[in-house]
Amino acid sequence: MRVCFVKLHQVSSVIKTISRGLSAEMPRNKRSGRRKHQHKNQGRGNYDLSVRRNELFEKFYSGVGMVPDGEWDNFIKTLQEPLPVTFRITGFKGQSKELMKIVKGEYLNDLMKSSDDDFEEQKKLVPKNLTWYPDELGWQINLSKKEVRHVARLEKLKKFLVFETESGNISRQEAVSMIPPLVMDIKPHHKVLDMCAAPGSKTSQLIEYLHSGDSTVEPDGFVIANDVDNKRCYLMVHQVKRLQSPCCAIINHDATSLPKLRCGDGPQDFVMFDRVLCDVPCSGDGTMRKNFDIWDKWSMNQAINLHRQQTKILRRGLEQLTVGGRLVYSTCSFNPVEDEAVIAAMLDQCKGSVELVDVSSELPGLKYVPGLTSWKLFFGGLDKGQWYETYEAAKENKVPNMNASFFCPTADVAKAINLDRCVRVLPHHQDTGGFFIAVLNKKQHLPWQSVPKENAVAGKCVEQTGDVTETLTQKTDNGMDTNTVENPDSTSTDTGKADTVPDAGKADTGDETSGTATQGEKRKAENQHPNDRAFAGKHNKRMQGYKEDPFLFLKNDDPLFTPIREFYSINDKLATDQILYRTDSGRIRSLYYVSKSIRNLLQRNCNRVKFVNTGVKAFGRSPSPLVTECDFRLNQEGLGALHNMITGRTLHFGREDMLTLLSQDNPYFERFTDDAREQFKRISPGSAVFKYCPTNSDAEPACDIIVCGWKGKTSTRPFVGKHERCHYLRLFGLELEELVKEHEEQRERRKMAESMLSDLKEFDDAPSDPENSNGEGENTTSRNTKDSANNEMDCDVKQEVKNVEEKKDIEDGGV
Repeated sequence: MRVCFVKLHQVSSVIKTISRGLSAEMPRNKRSGRRKHQHKNQGRGNYDLSVRRNELFEKFYSGVGMVPDGEWDNFIKTLQEPLPVTFRITGFKGQSKELMKIVKGEYLNDLMKSSDDDFEEQKKLVPKNLTWYPDELGWQINLSKKEVRHVARLEKLKKFLVFETESGNISRQEAVSMIPPLVMDIKPHHKVLDMCAAPGSKTSQLIEYLHSGDSTVEPDGFVIANDVDNKRCYLMVHQVKRLQSPCCAIINHDATSLPKLRCGDGPQDFVMFDRVLCDVPCSGDGTMRKNFDIWDKWSMNQAINLHRQQTKILRRGLEQLTVGGRLVYSTCSFNPVEDEAVIAAMLDQCKGSVELVDVSSELPGLKYVPGLTSWKLFFGGLDKGQWYETYEAAKENKVPNMNASFFCPTADVAKAINLDRCVRVLPHHQDTGGFFIAVLNKKQHLPWQSVPKENAVAGKCVEQTGDVTETLTQKTDNGMDTNTVENPDSTSTDTGKADTVPDAGKADTGDETSGTATQGEKRKAENQHPNDRAFAGKHNKRMQGYKEDPFLFLKNDDPLFTPIREFYSINDKLATDQILYRTDSGRIRSLYYVSKSIRNLLQRNCNRVKFVNTGVKAFGRSPSPLVTECDFRLNQEGLGALHNMITGRTLHFGREDMLTLLSQDNPYFERFTDDAREQFKRISPGSAVFKYCPTNSDAEPACDIIVCGWKGKTSTRPFVGKHERCHYLRLFGLELEELVKEHEEQRERRKMAESMLSDLKEFDDAPSDPENSNGEGENTTSRNTKDSANNEMDCDVKQEVKNVEEKKDIEDGGV
């Protein structure tokens, strides 16, 4: 055995040596990573992005009839150009109108003033309004992202977009990507499901529309954002967190088998959504203007491979939709196999229970072409390829991977289902990307769905009757067999072991680690919903991706929250059981706030789907010797949702005081107005809320500004991030960079003044000349001359030091 092992080891060494020799003979290209003698098409990701042509792409789409007559050359030319930069202003925040003034005034007018460039170049630089987007909140710059980076005149605008995007007041999003949420007609009471949500730009738009009602009232509805890719879910968290909404939850599940979410107290109560967005995975040939590698990779096989998955997602979305609800299906693809073919196949299965909605009146100013009612498909290469108009012709010619649902229905069927109500946006019409949108309305229950009880309320929790497992085999008019299984429980094939828990026992308030892992598991089991215990062992597959910390809620009588409620005088509108934390053992460091609806969903579905993130951070543990009553301070992220519930520790500032607070890091109380100083005297040290509300005397900005901060013994400071501070100062007409620059200049002047004072003191302390020590007259004259010079220098230098020391905010200020 030992001899065999030695021989095998020798053979392995020889193979490694040979492979190293081959690698040395065939060196890699440092830039592309492939061998020097390797063909460019054999490397990974080696595409010549400068060549934006694909003969097969052009042959297929020129024959499909998607582009109107006489517009093909313009279509291809526009598709080969880079995509312009677009952004939208967040509409539900109170500062949107003020930001609109800034965009129109400070940036648009400044760019219009310059007359050095010719008219066409100047036209590109000036942002223009998207006429079809409501309330002038959508804007476009006719330059690519790369060009914007290198245009010096747009440097200020670029920084504005970056800072406002980080603070959640602006979203940089492709223009056509804004259309699907726009036609969903979302109201604050709607329950909304985004089935394929990552990277989250459309989800942010859904949240924005959900909060479009009264800003002082928390919406009754919620948004559930789902994505199958675990890593993309975490990317989506950053997008959603910018909007600071307690009415959104991010889950990680396969959209084709997304289980119905439980709600209420019954074992068979499930959420039926009022609005569903199915922005399905697609070939993406409508994004060629920004994803140039698609030119080289495009083939018909991509659409064929995705068609079945897209149909399954649409089907599952309709099953989750309540009767009378609206579903929007969208792709960034031109291909009818991914667009009209999916819609036609699903409408055929639904047997009249679902209809296409005409949304032309909801998109005024948007140029688009109606959906195709007939199309043909091209299969094979450029030389031997052939057009097929029917499934039978393709099947007779033995074309592989064919399905009847790829082809268009008959003319009568296409007219009956109103395929022309679909919307296809072409790039050359309004200088955008390509997109497809279809809006569906669910008129009645689907043929394969069980009918709920008569007393169930549409859009609310629906109670299923009897055994909901039902298997149907349907044959569509096109000849496609579809096996359907409707079971809200059994669809959860990818859910796994419960690593989230709805309700927690008494929260740990100490510093030491409380309980072992076994105790934590017991607490999870004890606080599980009674109706869910029977299902706890059914979904025991391991959830994919990172293991999430549990979602644990406080009890109504939890002693952890009692000092918080008393210290901040929080009213009863904030229920303690809406506060959650993310650790089942040890010290609780952060508390998060969620709406009642989201709390209910977390309680009932923690064993069914994987929740990735939800809630806004409301309180953070930050013990201070100045504040013995409460160890938790307020957090800016949750202040937007909680400030109306906090009745104590709130200071109302005017424009001057709010500017002092935001422009300085640790301003002393003496720098505020008399009114502000009186308010400081009324509250003890600790975390506090600072509010600015416009008045007749302080009319600008005409919006409320609310920040959290810290009130110390002699000074105060705001607890806001750099981007938010920059946003608030911009609303007041100041730029943070200018303030920082001014501060740096003041600090340099202060250093020079202190250096001059030091030299002056050395001059005062210098000994007299020994030779003149006996001459009293001469010594007196010299002393008088020196005193005179000292007084003249002191007049300027000491005043300069005094001025600088008054603004010495960051270095010498303290809390």
